[in-house]
Amino acid sequence: MEIIRSEKGKNKGNISVTRTLSTMRKREKWTTSTAEVNIGYVREAACKFAKLYGREFTVAHTVEMGEEIVITRIA
Repeated sequence: MEIIRSEKGKNKGNISVTRTLSTMRKREKWTTSTAEVNIGYVREAACKFAKLYGREFTVAHTVEMGEEIVITRIA
């Protein structure tokens, strides 16, 4: 897996969630934080990516986890 950042535009320097998801292999986990990415956007991107490319992800973010977000590719 590779964390990919946007190189231009209004999000320059921020993590490109969709492009990062595309680099994940089965059973691979990506741990990030709400300071780096928006949880709602991560969930939406993972859902859309799954529909388009058949790759499935879980997105975990609970109160107990604090700012931590864990994305796992399951298929």
